[in-house]
Amino acid sequence: MSQTNHIDKSPGYNPLANGRALDSLYSDTSPLKPDYRNHKNIPEYDPSLMPLNYGFPNGRSTGVWTELNPKVPRVDYWGVYFINTDTGFACGVNGAIIKTTNSGDSWATLNSGITKTLKTIGSYDGSLIIAAGDSGIIITSTDLGETWQIISSSSNQNIWNIQMLTKRIGWLVGEGSTALKTTDGGNIWINQTTPLTGFAYWDVSFLDTLFGYISCNGGRILRTTDGGMNWDVKQAGDNYGLFTIELVTRTKAVALGFAGKHVYTSDGGDNWTFITFLGGSEPNNISFIDTLKGFAVGFGGCYETTNSGRNWNWRSDMVDGAGITFPAKNGIGYYVGKVLTIRKTTNAGIDWDKAIINDDFIDVFFTDDNTGWIVGQELYKSILYKTYDGGATILPVQNFPGENPSSVYFFDNLNGIVGAKDKIFKTSSGGINWEAQNISGYDSLLTGKVFKRFYFLDNGFGWAMNAGCVVKTTDNGNNWFIVFKLLNGTTLTGFNFTNEQIGWITSTSGLYYTTDGGVNWITQNRFQYYNLRDIYFNSNMHGMITCSDTLFYTVDGGTNWLVDNSVVNLGYARFSNEALNNIFLVGGRGYTYQSTNAGESWNEVIEIKNSGITFIRLNEVNKGYTIGLKGLVIKYYDEDLPVELTSFDASIKDENKIILRWSTTTETNNRGFTIESLKVDKLDGLQGWENVGFVDGAGTTTENHHYSFVDEGLTAGRYSYRLKQIDFDGTFEYSNTIVIEIASPTEFKLNQNFPNPFNPETKIEFQIPTTSNVNLTVFNVLGEKIREIVNEKLDAGYYGFVFNGENQSSGTYIYSLNSENYTASGKMILLK
Repeated sequence: MSQTNHIDKSPGYNPLANGRALDSLYSDTSPLKPDYRNHKNIPEYDPSLMPLNYGFPNGRSTGVWTELNPKVPRVDYWGVYFINTDTGFACGVNGAIIKTTNSGDSWATLNSGITKTLKTIGSYDGSLIIAAGDSGIIITSTDLGETWQIISSSSNQNIWNIQMLTKRIGWLVGEGSTALKTTDGGNIWINQTTPLTGFAYWDVSFLDTLFGYISCNGGRILRTTDGGMNWDVKQAGDNYGLFTIELVTRTKAVALGFAGKHVYTSDGGDNWTFITFLGGSEPNNISFIDTLKGFAVGFGGCYETTNSGRNWNWRSDMVDGAGITFPAKNGIGYYVGKVLTIRKTTNAGIDWDKAIINDDFIDVFFTDDNTGWIVGQELYKSILYKTYDGGATILPVQNFPGENPSSVYFFDNLNGIVGAKDKIFKTSSGGINWEAQNISGYDSLLTGKVFKRFYFLDNGFGWAMNAGCVVKTTDNGNNWFIVFKLLNGTTLTGFNFTNEQIGWITSTSGLYYTTDGGVNWITQNRFQYYNLRDIYFNSNMHGMITCSDTLFYTVDGGTNWLVDNSVVNLGYARFSNEALNNIFLVGGRGYTYQSTNAGESWNEVIEIKNSGITFIRLNEVNKGYTIGLKGLVIKYYDEDLPVELTSFDASIKDENKIILRWSTTTETNNRGFTIESLKVDKLDGLQGWENVGFVDGAGTTTENHHYSFVDEGLTAGRYSYRLKQIDFDGTFEYSNTIVIEIASPTEFKLNQNFPNPFNPETKIEFQIPTTSNVNLTVFNVLGEKIREIVNEKLDAGYYGFVFNGENQSSGTYIYSLNSENYTASGKMILLK
């Protein structure tokens, strides 16, 4: 009956996951197989498919993550019912019920209070809404879905379909020969006596309160002419089950079932004629606009009839469906189905439009809080979308000229680029006009590949990648040329550039890098892993790679790679862009991790676990947008990030001193910064970090602050530095790591002591270019030895030693440095 939905309903069969069952399941007339109760491949309840704020305050949202689309359960919908063309309901997995009051333009989630799958929903006039489903569950609402009550059921079998004939009389049918009738409007349901035992009753269709049909497995059809007091059993063709049946007139009716089985009657059900098998489809539901034109939706395809169901024509433009309805018979209709399929027609089925965008989103770019661009994928194509209201409304970009858009990047509200099949398109009008850009060197061997990644620096330099090549621009995307091409069966998966010269590429066969802007590429043979997925470097030295379930990191520019064991279950993981040390890692197994110190440490993001996230793009350090499967768009905004670090860099002073400088734009509860150092030669993990100083923070402020720290007396080698930002309550976050190298000296040198004059301490510094036996001694002006400061073998490097003259009298002193083939001395004055 067109009031609700029907899905293949054979024991142990799950059309949503498997698509087709064994024929024997449909010809077997024995009682139903118990394994269907297991709901194979359909979870009893999966909270990750519910909106983030569902069941608030017990939902998953913390305020940091706000769902923008679709804001309804992203489940398979099985039933649909409209009171009129404006107000309607759909139900499905997870006990989901959604409602629209504006003809499907927007939908709201209703709390049904249950977690079982609801297969059908209906009413007579909207005064009492009834939904039913697995295990005989029946719920009702008297306030248009705002609240629901569980109704006692005389059946524990899965219920598949409902039809309300009057305000008081209605039917529910289901497995185990379930035929429930109500005569009080839906408050009490009584199982009726029927001539079959243990059969699945898939669908019900009454012309009035007396004359009606029930379609069953085994190819059976039940007919009554007295309101269900007596039933005839008709064999309609072979034993394949009939999943949906629809009365067109008193004499004409049509039933469809397994493998597209099609039977028809024109004599009121006395005889049923087998017509054909509608190839490749298993229809679930039929609905007619009038006595001639109707539609059948199913898994594997949808059909249209213009002669009362006698013949059906394939509709290749309609995706799989489970339930369909034309509530007012005025050409407005709706159908629902798998993975949040909700489609609407306003022209009697000529066109079917998405009432909810349920594409799998693969890229996103917001230019401000309102304007954003999203790329979505359907089964056979991808689509470019735009939003003008912060993601509340998502509209397809109808004038985009490219095929299969796959990536998007915008410089401002007007200027942006989109990667598509074989082409890169640019707009300077906010998407009003698009122009394909020239790609020098792009040849026929690359044909058919889509540009799926962009990466831009702030100076107009940028790169784009498809599966076979990387192209480069130096003018913000106006012109492109190939800098890397690999066509040996390898697929390029990710890339990253730290500046115009240094870049990295990951692929399914290995790792490549360039130090000359892409003119030459070197295979990184020291990284002996394959199936690499993505790469990110926040400096020339510090980077990360995802590979299967493993996260690798380097602190020496890729010379050595270590495993970060704190991150697990990655699958095919992808990095977000990094915004001032804040970065996310989206895994293919449902796990998402966040680092607020550019990868030094990671924490799992529980709120969006298993939500089908595919990518996160940050607009600012604490703001960004998350996209995912089934139309998921989530806004990220974390107002509690304590310190917004805008820069952190290092430079060399006086050959063996390192000056660290950093700046913040905002601080919250910031006690200060501990400066930690690690000599990079120690590649035995992070146990070697040392506390070398502390700088006070500014507490809470929205003003810019600039800080510096000098690390002195360093020997030659590479040094890593990081800031440990500490709040007044003791909590802390690490910054990103920066690496700087102090080169070995090239000559012997003895520096002037400092301070000079001094009282009572001064520091004497010197440098040696090779490992040497060194003696540093202090004499008075008479040549008498006062103190031997150093007498040992020292490695090449920079050294500084303190001389304390507390027990000496004021005057001039000589300090002398003696080494192999080198002698030098200096004067210093102790002034008390």
